[in-house]
Amino acid sequence: MTPHLPDEVLEHILSFTELVAPFQLEWCPDRGLSPFDCCKTCNDSLEGCCCSFYHAAYATGCTCWRLPLSIFLVNKRMNRIATSIFYSKNTFFIATLHRSCVIWSLEKPLLVPTITTEFFNSLPSHAFPHLRSITVGFLDSWPHFALTPQAMMGWKQGIDIMTKKLDLLKLTLSLEIEVPRYLGDGWLQACHSIVHPLVHLGRIKGLFIYLSGLGKRYYENEGKQYETTLEKTVLGDKYDAVPQEKYDAKLPLWYDGYSREGPVYQADGREFWAPPEDGDSDYYYDYYGNAL
Repeated sequence: MTPHLPDEVLEHILSFTELVAPFQLEWCPDRGLSPFDCCKTCNDSLEGCCCSFYHAAYATGCTCWRLPLSIFLVNKRMNRIATSIFYSKNTFFIATLHRSCVIWSLEKPLLVPTITTEFFNSLPSHAFPHLRSITVGFLDSWPHFALTPQAMMGWKQGIDIMTKKLDLLKLTLSLEIEVPRYLGDGWLQACHSIVHPLVHLGRIKGLFIYLSGLGKRYYENEGKQYETTLEKTVLGDKYDAVPQEKYDAKLPLWYDGYSREGPVYQADGREFWAPPEDGDSDYYYDYYGNAL
């Protein structure tokens, strides 16, 4: 059937398949790309799971996603078009080494995060021109890990790869930076140390910086302003991320390395599920680990 359809028509059809995930796809150095996550809308109460991936069950509200590998295997033409859609339509969340990765690592954890370098090394060469949206997460392991000389070298090497291989004029890069409370005022300099190497990227389509872990009032009064300052440090004083839908176009969730019963976060890092009493549930840890 497919040979009779023009590439443009086939690409349009495939863009409505599971090639486009409903959330950011997290890639972790120790685990690679997460193959599946529960949408947590399988029932109205959010207290159970009716995922057909795990059970002989069906729910009309279920939007659970898994990578549709079969589409890539149809033929070379389908593989080429599917590759273009998968890498251009999805947002990839590159997680630095943090507790989520350590939980699911099947091997000895890395001593320091290589951040973007290993992610790019894991991609097929023909995928680079298609990448449009990347988020790098500096989560609960930094700055102890992220600011070591070896880790910063890996970060700069990743930036160098982006400069050489990606179409920067079509790339939106986001940084999700969780601010540790114990840093005090030192977090400002720590954030600047992470963002400053991006000046070597040159002009990119968009740069979104999200600071999480700050108190709500402090974030509204100081945090948002410092996000803007960091963005302008890279792209100049005239750059404004808000008109580019920085706070409007975020995907609703990304896989966080926990079990299906664990917390779910918005793209800016704010938790919006589960209820407080269930937030630390370790149910299904062993089962899910074996499933991977």
